[in-house]
Amino acid sequence: MKHQTQQIIATRSEITPVKNIDLFGGYKAPVALYDAVEKQVGDSITHLQHEKLYRLRLICGDEFWALLDNAFTRRIAGRCFAHMIYHGQFPFEFVQYKRSPTKRYQLLTN
Repeated sequence: MKHQTQQIIATRSEITPVKNIDLFGGYKAPVALYDAVEKQVGDSITHLQHEKLYRLRLICGDEFWALLDNAFTRRIAGRCFAHMIYHGQFPFEFVQYKRSPTKRYQLLTN
């Protein structure tokens, strides 16, 4: 038993800590998730229309969205995207959609 415990402790010490980025509202996101959302949006932005309202799921695509394994990860991905918009990384604006608590995004016109 002692030997197994030592192996577990040794394994834990070898694990690289996850680097996080601070988001609004006291949330944190793994840098890898932030970078993945940024790349996915950057790759799909040329296919979007200016007059249309989008949810992040539609912008990223179903294949990418399916890779986000649970609802919490998807919400954090949305917070990452909102953070990017606020800091001007992408030319989108927030749009309140009906009475929905979540916002939609609209591509800004040049």
